[in-house]
Amino acid sequence: MFYEYHQGLKRIEIDTWDGSTLLFGIVTSQEMNQLHERLHFDIATMQEYEHESKRMHHKMDSYYGYNFGLLQHITKGNHGFSKIRVGVYVNAQVILVICDDEMFCQTIFQAVYKINQKTFCKEHVLSALLHCIIVEHTDMIEQMETRLATMDEQVLENHMKDFNTQIRSFRNEILFLTHYYEQFMDVCEELLQDENGFFQMEELHHLRIMSDRIQRLDSNVRLLKDYMVQVQNSYQAQVDMNLNHIMYFFTVITTIFLPLTLIVGWYGMNFKNMPELNWRFGYPLVILLSIITVVLCILFFKKNKLLK
Repeated sequence: MFYEYHQGLKRIEIDTWDGSTLLFGIVTSQEMNQLHERLHFDIATMQEYEHESKRMHHKMDSYYGYNFGLLQHITKGNHGFSKIRVGVYVNAQVILVICDDEMFCQTIFQAVYKINQKTFCKEHVLSALLHCIIVEHTDMIEQMETRLATMDEQVLENHMKDFNTQIRSFRNEILFLTHYYEQFMDVCEELLQDENGFFQMEELHHLRIMSDRIQRLDSNVRLLKDYMVQVQNSYQAQVDMNLNHIMYFFTVITTIFLPLTLIVGWYGMNFKNMPELNWRFGYPLVILLSIITVVLCILFFKKNKLLK
């Protein structure tokens, strides 16, 4: 779909465009490959769009006569992030969005179509595109914060089932978003530098607004990272506390039965002159002595509040 802007968007065919008006288009990667001669860009440029990289989320480069960028729209699901690749071609009179996802193409078009005619310009169109990519990110980060707060409550309540699995998944998401926003900010910086001189200084505030929003999202993710470290420290402290409780329990048990060890060692020597060996009530006496010793130890620990 191609549109020229002249007091509003008007759909046209690319062959009828004379270059005197601003051209906006949303095309697929296959359609974009067929336009390299008409728009005078290197066909190798599209290889960046078609090549999927796990580490590269955003990129914007300035070439001779045009800018070409790669963006990624992400949404958070139950099984991680889903991604939609978006390419951007910009020159003095053209803005083309390359996307193979039909629903997201409709979202982009609706955002551009709603731009006020008085403020319609290349800078505002790019701002609308960036807005479509990050519009859901504030809610996404709030949901992540809620998840982390729930984990924190579980740690404090000592309900730490599958904590390591949950925190590992959360840490991977934080790492992904950190790289995502860092690269996104690089794209905004490249656009604001405007090496090819495609933009008007008085209209660059549209891009600056989006750049500021992305920086705030990046700051929120870094705050989440700090919060995550605090939750991990709380978890480790709780684990140490539980271990201390276990060690304390065994220490108390060992201390209570320590006198019995002395009694067993004493009467296990079997000397000839021990009167209890030949006494009729010797064995019951040792049993009674052991019970009394244990009871007295328990009462002593309880009185001094050493039993927990």
